[in-house]
Amino acid sequence: MGYVRFGLRDPRQAMPGTILVWNSQAGKSMILPETTEDTITKSVLFASVHPHEADGFDELCNAVDRLALNDIGLEVQKTSSIGVGEGGGPFLGPGLRVGFQGLLHVEVFRQRLLDEFGIDAVVTPPKVPYTITFLPNKKNNLKEAYTKVIEDLCEWPEPGFKYKVEEPIVSARILARVEDAGAVMDLVKRKRGFDLQTKPIDEEKWIFTAQIPWAECVTDFHDQLKNATAGYGSMDTSEGDPPLKEANLSKVDIMLNGEVVEPLAFVCHADSSQSEGRSVCKKLQDVLPRQQVMYLRQLMVLPLKHFFVVPRVNCN
Repeated sequence: MGYVRFGLRDPRQAMPGTILVWNSQAGKSMILPETTEDTITKSVLFASVHPHEADGFDELCNAVDRLALNDIGLEVQKTSSIGVGEGGGPFLGPGLRVGFQGLLHVEVFRQRLLDEFGIDAVVTPPKVPYTITFLPNKKNNLKEAYTKVIEDLCEWPEPGFKYKVEEPIVSARILARVEDAGAVMDLVKRKRGFDLQTKPIDEEKWIFTAQIPWAECVTDFHDQLKNATAGYGSMDTSEGDPPLKEANLSKVDIMLNGEVVEPLAFVCHADSSQSEGRSVCKKLQDVLPRQQVMYLRQLMVLPLKHFFVVPRVNCN
């Protein structure tokens, strides 16, 4: 047992499993081998974290830095308040863009912030990375197609660009009672699941296996499963087959007082973009203070859908 002193500025540079090598030619010193992509833990979910109060950003940063000391799975990046990246704009203010290893990781992070530091931060719904292939057209002046993984939705292609989107797929295994089979199948169908298979365990329980888009699982799939099965259903996920699948997806921008708030943007299927956007806006009306939406009501006496929801349609 012992310890080693390094001039590391970020504790997450010391990855678990790293081998320390004694360099006899350099005297009494050690070198830290360079990490490779295989040794770096990659995030599968991303969310924006903002303080409730405008003057609480420094306190939030210090708390997250301390959490990252013993949680190398966190991928932390500061965002701007003026719309650069996933900045919160004038409404949410500056924040942190944090990468997580899964849904449980998000909940543990949120609870640790509250329990250990007394910070009840605003955590936006998690977002998953998408693989986008940009196709040549007159607007982008591309000579050949190229592929890019989009983790920040501000990098989503602008309207008029020609592209195709592939979303990550997971293999979901659901354990439920026989009498809940219809409700489980309906839930999988509504979440755009495919290759659904059933296997009986005994006279009372079945196992359902399906390929489901990862983005559908990270929102409210688990909660809806509990509601559909009266709390008896459970599930786990693993890498899907195939891991990526092309889909007709659109980015939905949420606007407050005429300004797009990037942390509230999300991606969904093009057919449900309007309904999903309206649902988010109705929740915002209940959450936001009244004075922040009064300006909209005075300027525009229009249905909610006309000025809150801005879907970006795939130009395939």
